[in-house]
Amino acid sequence: MNINIIKEENELKIHPIEPFIKGLIDKRKHLFLSFVNISCFDSDQKVYIYYDPDNQFSFFIQSDIKEAFIYFVKIFFNEKIVDISFSYKILLIAESLKFSEKDFFDLFYLLHWQTGKKGIDFFYRMKNFSANLKEKVLDKKLSINEAYFFDANFINYDNFLELLPKNLSFSETNQIISNITEYSKKENKNIEEIIRLLDFTNPKTLVLSAFSLKYSIYSKIKLKFNNFIQKFNLPSNCKIIYDENFETQNYKLEIGFKDKKNLYEKISVIKKSLESNVESEDLFIHKNLFNEENNV
Repeated sequence: MNINIIKEENELKIHPIEPFIKGLIDKRKHLFLSFVNISCFDSDQKVYIYYDPDNQFSFFIQSDIKEAFIYFVKIFFNEKIVDISFSYKILLIAESLKFSEKDFFDLFYLLHWQTGKKGIDFFYRMKNFSANLKEKVLDKKLSINEAYFFDANFINYDNFLELLPKNLSFSETNQIISNITEYSKKENKNIEEIIRLLDFTNPKTLVLSAFSLKYSIYSKIKLKFNNFIQKFNLPSNCKIIYDENFETQNYKLEIGFKDKKNLYEKISVIKKSLESNVESEDLFIHKNLFNEENNV
């Protein structure tokens, strides 16, 4: 690929993709583009894929527009390849240039997109996402992987998306989408049936209700664990803090007290309770808690 810097000509042709490329560029990061325009060949004709009338010189890439565009992405956009919104816009431009499958594969590598034919499948499915689902992906509220399988599994799902609390974190949204998608595949439930099974009161209840759908035994395990804790008869303002998804076997004992004497009294009550339950099954150990024979 030959590249020359030449003085600007009087007559020039701007390619239709030029305004889309210009919209992606931050000149503060690419000062070079404050001095030169970018041109290349398109059907043996010189065209501009980046043009600023204040620039007096042209960075002329002596190659066809597809190869020039890939080079342009590699040189000027490599700082933004982790941005899903940016990558998607680049792929839309590539589609307008009628990129071949191989051309797309080269671009996927630069953008850290899904590779091979799966990458093409992801791109075209994302194009057909509902506006609501696409917005969540582009705004980094939902991963494209979870959105892909959600869209493939459900139809007419916007009502569900609109019910999601606005203050859900990225992680919480992905957990919910993943769990209800897996549940739907297993139980053959549509989105309206799933909506009726979820608790939308707040983010925490929604995450837990979606989790319990995927793991049907979860509610039994939680009840079993809560009954286990209640047997300790903890004093007032004392509680055991645990991971309600039971993903980690880490616990904390929180004790509220007024003074040293009050603390001593509460610790004594807790110690006595532990001693009276020392022979009972230790459900703090997940192996015991998840014992299937006891969860039927």
